[in-house]
Amino acid sequence: MLKSLLDKESRRSLPNVNFPSTSTGSPLCSEKELLSLMASRLSTAEARLKLQKEELMSKEKRILYLERKVHQLEKQCNESPDEVVASLTHQCDSFQNQIREMEDFLYDYGLIWVGEARGRRKRSLRRKSSTGTYDPCLWSPEESIPEPSLKVDYDVIIENIKELNLLAGEGVANVESTKDGARLKYTEPATMTLYKNGIFLLNGPFRSLSDPATRRCLYDIMEGYFPSELQSTYPEGIPLKVIDNRNIEYTMQPSSAFPGIGQLLNGTKNDTPCLHTHRTLRSASSLQHMTQPHEPRLSADQFIRKLPGCVIKDGNSIEVKKSIESLLKSPPKPRQLTIIETLVEKEKCTMSQSPTQAHVEPDVANIRVKSETGDCTYLIKMKYLDTIGDLRVYLDTHRPAFSPSYKILSTFPRRVLDDPDATIEECGLVPTATLVLELDSTANY
Repeated sequence: MLKSLLDKESRRSLPNVNFPSTSTGSPLCSEKELLSLMASRLSTAEARLKLQKEELMSKEKRILYLERKVHQLEKQCNESPDEVVASLTHQCDSFQNQIREMEDFLYDYGLIWVGEARGRRKRSLRRKSSTGTYDPCLWSPEESIPEPSLKVDYDVIIENIKELNLLAGEGVANVESTKDGARLKYTEPATMTLYKNGIFLLNGPFRSLSDPATRRCLYDIMEGYFPSELQSTYPEGIPLKVIDNRNIEYTMQPSSAFPGIGQLLNGTKNDTPCLHTHRTLRSASSLQHMTQPHEPRLSADQFIRKLPGCVIKDGNSIEVKKSIESLLKSPPKPRQLTIIETLVEKEKCTMSQSPTQAHVEPDVANIRVKSETGDCTYLIKMKYLDTIGDLRVYLDTHRPAFSPSYKILSTFPRRVLDDPDATIEECGLVPTATLVLELDSTANY
């Protein structure tokens, strides 16, 4: 019975298929093949049904979106002209407020929005063709006219450089820490030499005014900006020292030829007089670059007058001028030299009192120890086998009572000598050494 049902179902789903029959009239396909065929057709139908469901969902979303859009358009069409005008007026007011805020922002930084000239804007636009699209192949007479070049004014450049130097910190000294304390260091200015036909910048080659990069650099200065090509090297700016030779036209020096005698491949010498003579080379090398003499050094009073009165840093007011003035005009403190008597000195005294006794002088290291304030220096003679602990004992006996804890540091290489059992020789303090004392911030008082 199952076999007859499967035969009917297969012939109903596959009407164009003619199953060959045997002499008894039964199909050759087995029941297993019919089941697999029906399963494959069922999976194909399920896949098509799933795909059609997805397409139907996407179409429904698209229809919903279009219905909402149509509803909005109908709503806008039904609005009165007064509401449209009010909406446009509101947008215009918001744009004007944004423009005003941007102009105020630029004004805070000393900038003014100039805008673009109307004629220049027209020249920058391409002409439209008859189809309404931009056609770059059409020739525009306005674009063929070159823009007038900006004239380089050395007077404006020199005046703007003076203002830029004030912003870059010209004449302002920075405190630089050294091994002995600290000192004031001035920023070395960069040299710019102006010629009639070009400039020298940062000891570089001659740069002609016809070079676009040179003109761009000078235009930046004329507009009151630091040159853009130096911003990557000096992000905080650098003072510029100007050497004004605007009335002199710089001429490139001819390259000197080889002064010797030429050699040919066959071993013969070339004595042709086409090379420069020694006198010509000597006269060419005698040309000197025109430079200005160095400026005289500032006195202490002139330097103090250039310093600012106070500086605000991290919300605190720091008195710069008074502290530097007291530091420069205060009399230097006398340094005290203390010679610490050690066992080496005592042994020398005992040996000198008994000249008949033969003795061998031990290896002695001369160590200078500078106090943490720098006011006192201790001179100690110790044996090579003495330890850092012995050195600390000698120092404690000659330091003031109730002195704070300290660390012993070597100057070069800079390291802390904190091992009390290490010998002087192991620490590399022989035959002479200089040590520095430093307050121990980790100690508990």
